[in-house]
Amino acid sequence: MNKPKVSITVPVYNQAKYIKQAIDSALGQDYPNLEVIVSDDASFDETKDIVKQYQDKRLKYFRNEKNIGRVANHRKPLYEYAMGDYVLNLDGDDYLISTDAISTMINQIDFYNKKECANIVMVMALAETVYDNSKITYKRKEETCINGFYVFLNWNKIPYFHAATLFSRQAALKIGFYKHDIINEDVESFLRLCLSGNVILSNKTVAVWRLHENNISMTSDIDKLFESLEFIKSPHRYALGLGYNKKQLLRWKTTMLFNRYNKMLSKILLQKNKKLFVAYLKRLHKEDKKGFKVVFYPKNIVKIISFYVPFLFEALRRIKWFFTNKSKPPKL
Repeated sequence: MNKPKVSITVPVYNQAKYIKQAIDSALGQDYPNLEVIVSDDASFDETKDIVKQYQDKRLKYFRNEKNIGRVANHRKPLYEYAMGDYVLNLDGDDYLISTDAISTMINQIDFYNKKECANIVMVMALAETVYDNSKITYKRKEETCINGFYVFLNWNKIPYFHAATLFSRQAALKIGFYKHDIINEDVESFLRLCLSGNVILSNKTVAVWRLHENNISMTSDIDKLFESLEFIKSPHRYALGLGYNKKQLLRWKTTMLFNRYNKMLSKILLQKNKKLFVAYLKRLHKEDKKGFKVVFYPKNIVKIISFYVPFLFEALRRIKWFFTNKSKPPKL
């Protein structure tokens, strides 16, 4: 039986410190029909020299003459270079920890295609989150294949990791993947992709999502923060266009937005920037007066009070992190 081709795309920009581990983990897969595509967004570090050391024919290196930005550099290898039936995107600072990650997910697709769960558009496996000396692990009780609309409606309850999600390239191209230049553009794309078919929720941990200052810092541009809410609004419009229940979708949109407002507030408080905090409150009240009520959630009142009492803020952060992750929190 011929195995479908899989493309592991590795968009990278100035990540020479991590790129070798990402490439090694991709080339180290035991899956036989594989290509690894590095799309270098005009890095000015040693990225090119590191990649050029590889002699593996499965590895293809492309370099943008000019920097085109994060989202465009996710889009380009998918649309212009990848030849696989399935794609997994592995950012240059992430890596796979399981050598059978791809083979396992392809076998899962093959297994469920023979059952009553065909038309699988993506496999969502698990990843570990690593930051500083702290590690967060996630668990899923059991593997299942389920209708994508269920995944859509329950997105906030289902662990999702870009580096641990294998998806159908043709299905992604059909709906226009990575089309919005926003934060969380991958979530926007996968939310719409869910509505194209069935999804396998795998209980296998296959990757490490590495957090560091470059990807966890909260931008001080309030406009960009609120523009990024398109990752919720766009899938909502898309689902309406497909004829899904309007009341269900409105509840979903409201829940997703309120959850996002809450996360934005928490991250802004972590910045310890009072001007940014006030600007956020003003903009939220202007954009969504109903959504503004998340500010008055009891836990947020405590956060805001502690924001003005630094030692209390740090104590609460440490307590929450310990009980959530059973480890010491990373330094801010």
